[in-house]
Amino acid sequence: MVTEEIVYKVLDALYKSTKVTHADVKMSKEDFNDALDIICDCNYAKNIRFSKGTMNQILIAFYDNAKITLDGLHFLNGYRQPSTVAENEESNCVFLSYCWNDNAIANSIDAFLQSKGYGVKRDIRDIGRWHSIREFMNTIRTQDYAVLIISDRYLRSANCMYEVGQMLKEEDFRNRIIPIVVENSIYDPIKRIDYIRYWEDETNKLESAMKEISMTSRGEATETLKRYKNISMQMGEFLQTVSDMNNPKLTDINEAIVEKLQS
Repeated sequence: MVTEEIVYKVLDALYKSTKVTHADVKMSKEDFNDALDIICDCNYAKNIRFSKGTMNQILIAFYDNAKITLDGLHFLNGYRQPSTVAENEESNCVFLSYCWNDNAIANSIDAFLQSKGYGVKRDIRDIGRWHSIREFMNTIRTQDYAVLIISDRYLRSANCMYEVGQMLKEEDFRNRIIPIVVENSIYDPIKRIDYIRYWEDETNKLESAMKEISMTSRGEATETLKRYKNISMQMGEFLQTVSDMNNPKLTDINEAIVEKLQS
């Protein structure tokens, strides 16, 4: 799994020299390429390209012309090296992904996990004022686990589904997600198709609206359209994966999460 420390090491190496390899930073080629992918997603560096195969797996990374951005410099300057602790004192860090309509459930899980000594990454305290929301969402890939509170509003939220899309880039995403199923209709294949259709409709509406503005004004809308298309393509795989898991009931959820973290 690619951690924030690995991202820092790769970005710091790129800052010092673009002629760097995975061996130079003492990590596997897979971790090195995944770190480059996160650096690209977070806009920490520009001019990084990839050749990808099935399941979005990186085959080749091109970074010889990489340039560190201002966001990348802020990350390097603000990063704190993790302190060395005894192995029995280490604990998993959990990213809490949820829609604000499900704040009560999120609060309960957040408080319980912290009471058990787990670190919880959450938007309401980990996004500084005027800081980038997208940059925070990208950090979901660097946490040990992601708790996903899956409700109807969650599945219709572009931000929530963007976080899901980031996790889907991880080869072991099934083992690193902890779904909390609020919307039980996802177990019905017809309802799962409804969510795919919802995002296809959102994509079509945005495409139609974009035709009414000039090509030179479509920059931000083009990026949003790309995200919508990715969501509609990934929705089926995500819902099928979650519906195939033996998800515990909400009444037992806190203890079940801790059991998963300790397994």
